[in-house]
Amino acid sequence: MFICRTMLSYNWIQLSSVAVIIPNHPRPRYLRYILSAAYATGAINMDETIPGDALIIGLGGGSANNYLRHATKNINVTVVEIDPTSVDLAKTYFGFNEDERQRCVEEDGAIYIRKCAKRGQKFDLIISDTSQENNTYVQAPSDSFLKLSVVRYFPEILKKTGVLIMNCLTSKILSVEKVSDF
Repeated sequence: MFICRTMLSYNWIQLSSVAVIIPNHPRPRYLRYILSAAYATGAINMDETIPGDALIIGLGGGSANNYLRHATKNINVTVVEIDPTSVDLAKTYFGFNEDERQRCVEEDGAIYIRKCAKRGQKFDLIISDTSQENNTYVQAPSDSFLKLSVVRYFPEILKKTGVLIMNCLTSKILSVEKVSDF
């Protein structure tokens, strides 16, 4: 269990909140949907004697990987994060620890999945939770994960019954068409 303090300032309004973070109870609602989909599709096996491999592209605060690490006994988690600052923050404030079942690779996720394909490495579950901070219509996934030159590797690194779950966040209805064309 970890304590997370949030402070926000906007003009003359200041907000402060304290939250208890429990690794096997993810707080963000969108993450609960992602993890529910992983269970519903069978990507996470309820039989904990059957091992599984998960790849999470985008660490953020580490909620998804911490959940898989602490709520399951059979999932081996690899997280790929391009930003070393995010990794440091997750370790310092959100209880992210690397161990025999959870590791973090500091690298561009697009490059990492190409390397996995080249090695023949496969996963039961891939969660793509990347985003970009700019004024485009599509905020998630990041641009590189909308390019055919990158996404073509996903089928190569998924096991036969593997599942890809991609977080998609758009700011305009037109971008929904762009994502659905993908």
